Amino acid sequence: MDKKFSIILPFYNAEATIQLTLDSIVQQNQENFEIICVDDCSTDRSLKIVQNYSENYSNFKVVSLTSNVGVSEARNVALNQAKGEFILFVDADDLLPRNFIDFLNHYKFKEEYDLLIFNYDTIYQQIDVGYTYPTQVSVRKLTVEECQDAIIGIKSGKESCPTRLTSLWAKVFRRKIIESNQLLFDSQLKIGEDSLFVFDYLQFVSEIHFYDVIAYYYYQNSRSLTHSFQPQMVENDVAWQLAFSERVKKIADTDKQEKYRYYSLAKGLLNICYLFIGHKGSSFSINQKKECLKAILENPMYQDLWKIPILNELLASFSLQEHVLLYLLKNRQYLIIIWIFQLKNRMK
Repeated sequence: MDKKFSIILPFYNAEATIQLTLDSIVQQNQENFEIICVDDCSTDRSLKIVQNYSENYSNFKVVSLTSNVGVSEARNVALNQAKGEFILFVDADDLLPRNFIDFLNHYKFKEEYDLLIFNYDTIYQQIDVGYTYPTQVSVRKLTVEECQDAIIGIKSGKESCPTRLTSLWAKVFRRKIIESNQLLFDSQLKIGEDSLFVFDYLQFVSEIHFYDVIAYYYYQNSRSLTHSFQPQMVENDVAWQLAFSERVKKIADTDKQEKYRYYSLAKGLLNICYLFIGHKGSSFSINQKKECLKAILENPMYQDLWKIPILNELLASFSLQEHVLLYLLKNRQYLIIIWIFQLKNRMK
């Protein structure tokens, strides 16, 4: 008999963390879910650890890939194998709170719900902090536009979206929607593939509910890809922007198309400043950073940003610091930008 929930867990060289992640999953009620673990050709003991669990739990499926294809393709493989009515994603260093699956079963979510969104807690050690689910839960209905705005980072003037929308975790997706619309992760992207998948999914949903309970423990690891220096940051952002612009073209509302496209470009420029120009771990010289900024701003995709009539409207969602950076970028003040980040790093 098919399970109600499919938990998808891709992993690569995660021997230091994956055992505790699996422990947090197997302590759930075993009757109602399957777990699909996809090994992305690990070279450490990760696969052996997962196989040990699969020998003791019948609801484990283990897929071992023959080459390292990346987390996106690993998730696509798992989606193809999933049989549950609903899909959950877990990373190989994070935890599920105990009794989360029981909470899902107990709440008896209505069949018409297309996306369930929950809160999460950030942890700095891999330990379950002992969250207890309340008997009364605050529930809020969200619109597709609210969620799309939150993914891009736009502050709409309404009550802001109460949790993180750019990640897969702490959400429950309906498998039928994924399958019927042939939704897949973009395996060409190195960063931001999660947010694009959620953005794609939102275009096919109507009922979205946020439950203000903890459904996920996000392990904050300073050595992870999202926190370490990435020399390929610029190339990755350009790839993400191109992929996102293709998604935006499918939106019927042309005003919304323009808003999303150009806001994401502005955010991308700021991210490049923070994670490439301003990162303490950068080994690039001042001249290399200057040439990098110059090359980006000469890209026609970014040049269009300063010409749009709604630029001032978009800027309302940015902080004063971001306003200053965008002003300096617009006026090609490369050395001032680099100097600002050098000064900030010295003060830390």
